[in-house]
Amino acid sequence: MIFRLKSLIVLKFGRPIEKRSDCEALALDIEIAVGHNLGYNTLRRFFGLDNHKVETRLSTLDIFSKYVGYNSYQHFTFDVNFSLKRNNKVKLYELLGTKDPVKISLYIKQTFHLRDQYLEFIIDTARFFLASNNVLLLISVFNQLELETKELTFAEKLYVGNSIGIIFRSTRLYKYPLKKLFKSPFMNNIVFETFVDYSSLNGFYGQFIKERHLANPSQRYFKNALWVLHVYLNKKETVTPIDSDINDTMIHPVLKGRLFSLPLYQHNSSIESIMSCKVHFSPAFFYEIMVASIITSNFYHFNDINREFSKFLKLIDDYLVSYLCVYQIFQASFYYKNGNIIKTKELMSDINLDSLRLSYKSFLSFFYYLLDWKVNSDNTSKTTAIHLSQKFNYPLFDKDFCENY
Repeated sequence: MIFRLKSLIVLKFGRPIEKRSDCEALALDIEIAVGHNLGYNTLRRFFGLDNHKVETRLSTLDIFSKYVGYNSYQHFTFDVNFSLKRNNKVKLYELLGTKDPVKISLYIKQTFHLRDQYLEFIIDTARFFLASNNVLLLISVFNQLELETKELTFAEKLYVGNSIGIIFRSTRLYKYPLKKLFKSPFMNNIVFETFVDYSSLNGFYGQFIKERHLANPSQRYFKNALWVLHVYLNKKETVTPIDSDINDTMIHPVLKGRLFSLPLYQHNSSIESIMSCKVHFSPAFFYEIMVASIITSNFYHFNDINREFSKFLKLIDDYLVSYLCVYQIFQASFYYKNGNIIKTKELMSDINLDSLRLSYKSFLSFFYYLLDWKVNSDNTSKTTAIHLSQKFNYPLFDKDFCENY
């Protein structure tokens, strides 16, 4: 970074800094350019004309940075880092154009230690080939990378999965390439398990639910649970309840909550007290139970969830804010259903739909706009809610459902 700054100073000054007269001339040029005076010894030490190793002060680095066109040294370092990332991205785009999976994967691997860029390159590569319907080449790149689920933290998995998954909202693939993607371990475990597209259970995501290739026991629970929701939204006969062990330590809390929520969709199933699952309590565990309550208007668990979830509110950060938004819609729906319009309006005013995860955002926004239409007589929200219901194409969300929610 310092070497780069020295190079820019020399470039602007117009000649190398090699002797005392160069330092004095540079000091004068800096004073004229930015109004700050730097002593000869400061310049001599900075350019290595003095053998004594002294760390340059930040205030001095700020002056140098202003001299070469930046607001501060921090501004300079940011721009240098950004330029490096920008150049690396341009190189990636160049390689993507070659359609050579070996070269592409080798280049991505080189950025593994630059974690953010490594993940961005995986996302960019996936989106590039999906947008051009080049599924086989994408799978070849992933195979070369030897990507594994264990390489990513859960937060990274959410970031990558949602960033890639959202492209399926605008890019349609034929059945054969989709099946190829479903059989890709990376797409299966990182993208489709993360980007759970409730708005497309009658579309591509419904095809993923039916696909049993690569499905481990946990994913089978996951797919079977989503099939129950699919059946409910399409107003079909309730399917056989899933035989699963909610106490299985290998099941993620979100999936545990999803399995526990299923009786809300199955009219003939008994609903157990949520308190029997206290060992699993977390914002993640309540997530699907709240979503199921919003969809079905069955708030059997409201008091338990309200009491237990409120204990986590002080711990909510950027990572958990999506759970908070679902909790707010859950509360607003409950109070509306119980005739407390004032409380509903109060809760609605605090809801920020942008904090929802991309895979749920469109689907849960439908209920937000329904509520806004009902309690605020907002015709724009009414139009939006009806448009979303038609876009989802779920028989459950018919005119009667919208009018009487």
